[in-house]
Order: sequence, then structure tokens, then C-alpha cells
Amino acid sequence: MPRKRRCSLQQGRRCCIIITCYFTFNPKRRCNMDILSHIQNQFLIFDGAFGTVLMDGVLQPGENPSVLNITKPEAVTEIHRKYLESGAMVITLNTFSNSRFKVEGLPYTVEELAHAAFECAARAVEKAGKSAYIIYDIGPCGKLLEPMGEVSFNEAYEIYKEQALLAEKLGADAVLIETMADPYELKIGALSVKENTKLPLFCSITLEQNGRTYTGGCLESVAAMMESVGADAVGINCSVGPKDLLPYAKQLTAMTSLPILVQPNAGLPQERDGVTTFDVTPEEYAGVMGELAACGVNILGGCCGTNYEYIRQLSGVLAKMQPFKRTPDLRSTACTATVCITIDTDTPAFELVTPENAEEISDYITSGDFDSVLDLALDKLFDTDAEYMNIDFTQLPSVSAEQGAELVKALQTAVRIPFGITAVNQAFADTVARVYNGKPAIMVK
Repeated sequence: MPRKRRCSLQQGRRCCIIITCYFTFNPKRRCNMDILSHIQNQFLIFDGAFGTVLMDGVLQPGENPSVLNITKPEAVTEIHRKYLESGAMVITLNTFSNSRFKVEGLPYTVEELAHAAFECAARAVEKAGKSAYIIYDIGPCGKLLEPMGEVSFNEAYEIYKEQALLAEKLGADAVLIETMADPYELKIGALSVKENTKLPLFCSITLEQNGRTYTGGCLESVAAMMESVGADAVGINCSVGPKDLLPYAKQLTAMTSLPILVQPNAGLPQERDGVTTFDVTPEEYAGVMGELAACGVNILGGCCGTNYEYIRQLSGVLAKMQPFKRTPDLRSTACTATVCITIDTDTPAFELVTPENAEEISDYITSGDFDSVLDLALDKLFDTDAEYMNIDFTQLPSVSAEQGAELVKALQTAVRIPFGITAVNQAFADTVARVYNGKPAIMVK
């Protein structure tokens, strides 16, 4: 990448100031159709693994892959180019590990690494001589969120916001938040993108072999949460091979009207003579991915262990198919990250606030004594078969929306069923729902 230099005088000494001239795309290499229009009626083929390809002699043990955007840009560019020439329609930027926590201690900033990643992608598009969508890739922030960890909602939000703003500034076509094991962290990341940019957002979780995330999140809850925050596609990546993901992907197609993204591994990793290999061949991989496409998955690619041949085989299979139009069984739901229920007029609810205890609860909340409200809730819930707990804030006129949000966070440390929120206006309800780990049932009076 050429850089311009200019000289200036500083304290009587001649010094060189380096000004970076960032690469810009040739407009002819940008896709004519916006990415959201594309996924409405066409397949979108993502690229394959990046990290496991880099491990083949490029990435050193313990090295942050994002650093290679600056230290080995030719290698990064070449990977992007080969995926495009194999049939990928998307370049996923090498920014998965480019969060504030993960670059701490490195000689580069998040912004510098992001700019360099975009330059690598731009050069790859030019070398491949074909158009491509550029997706800014965001992975987990690198630390656990409260209450399991120390990272607060606001701190995590700012970390994702920084990357989202960079993605828009650089001119990305969309943001992908992927390989998420905590639905709450995924929700925070999604909010940071949708509240601060106009970029399309694809969201993807990783599942354990029991069909849940590492933190216990269930697939239906993730789908409901992502719809509620305005994500543009939802899916599953990494985890296991395509055959093992097939039943969960089928379930997901019936849970949401959002486009579905699936990027499995090339099976499970195996150690052979000191070399990590994967047990699913490109041909086997593409065959099962064709089954996924036939079920209504229309955004497909690869994760760990896949490479250019996997994407070439996938592209060949999809070239012979047309996207399947789904008719999901949509219903009104409320959920925590781990439990999702159908909400209708017959769903039994526990009313936390009643005319008899409203003044007492209001005093607890306004004084910051959330533990007393939690004790009251747990005592009453012990003898009920309610499927969700409703909090009627219209009976708590002295409680602010911000206090309501703090109450919800405190109650969720021990109350496991979904919440309902009854509020005097939508703004109040949105403020409380925003920090809720799940999707609450909302009623505005």
C-alpha cells in the first residue's frame, strides 16, 4: 500500500510524518444490488475459514490474527482473493479479533487494524476482478459479561459501538457478529450496530452438541431476541460439522422470518502426527449444505477447517438450486436467554406489582434496595405455576425508566422465567427492555 510522506521541522530537527492514504474501492467492483435485496431472493455465498487457513504457516501461536493485516497484508489479501475466485460473493474482513480487549498491549489500535483489513479486502477484489460484498466481522469482546464476569452492559456496548462505527466509516456493506456463545452479549452487540449505524446486521451463534450455547442459551430465544432488536439475518456458525448442525438449522427456519445464515465447521478437529485435520471432505460438506439450502437456509459459508475447495464445491451445488421460500410458524413470544414461551391471553402470569404492595416496592426501588424486591418475587413465585412474571410499572409512578432497568437486571440474577413489562409509554418500555437478557412481553397502557 503506497503511503505519502511529508517533511516538517520540529524543534529544529527534520522529521518525517507518515500520512496513510487509505485504499478505496473501484466502484465497478462493488455489487450493484444492496445486500438486503440480494438475500431476499438469492443465495449469498460467504467465504470459508480464515483462522485455520492462517495457521498453515502464516499465523504464529498466540498471535492476534488482526495484526497480520499490517504485518503480512499480502497473505491476508491472497486468502480473500482465493475465496472470491472459488465462488464466494462475500469478503469477511479479518477483524474477528479486533476488539479493544483483544488488541490491548499491541502496537496497533483497533482503528489502524480495521483500516488495514479493509485495504487487504480492497486489493483482493481488484486482483480477483469481480464484485464482492464487504462484511465487517466482529467476534466476542474477549471477556465475560456480568453477572458471570466483570464487563458491564455499557462497557460491552461501547466496545461493539467502536467497531460498528468503524465499519460504517470504512464503507462496509454489512456487519457480521459471529461465534457468539452468550445471547446477551450478542444482543448488546446487535444494539450497538442498529442504534449507531445504518448498516445491515447478520448475527450468528455457536452451539454445543446439546443444541444450546455455552452459556445455556436456546436457539428459539436467540431468534426472538434478534428479531426484537432489528437484526437482518440470524444463524449458526462454527460448532460442529454441517450434518450435526442440520437439525438445529431446520428448527431455526421454523422459528423466524429472518433470513438464515449457516457456516459450519468441516466436522470435528482431529490431531494426526501433530497436524490438526477435520473429518468432513469438501464434497460431503457441500452435499449437506445443499440439504440446508433446500430447507430454506439462503446464506451459506464455512467456518473452522473449511478452505477454498469447500467454497468451490458449495458454489457448484448452489448453482443448481433456487432458494426455498419458507413459511415459518410465527407466534407471540417472550423469553429469557434460556427459555422461550408463547404469550397469549391464556398464558398464566405472576403479577409482581399489585395495589397492595405497589407503595412498598416503589420505596425499595427508589432507594436502590433491589434485593428486597427480589426476595419478595422469589417468595411469591415459589407457590405459583406462572410461565412469566409481569412488572406493571404503571402502578409505580415514582420509578424512572432507568431505575426500572436496574430492577430488571437485579431480578434476572435469580428469576428464571421470562418477564412482561407494562409501561405508561413505549419509551419507558424500550429503556427497560433494552437491558433485559431476552425479549420481554411488552404492554403499553
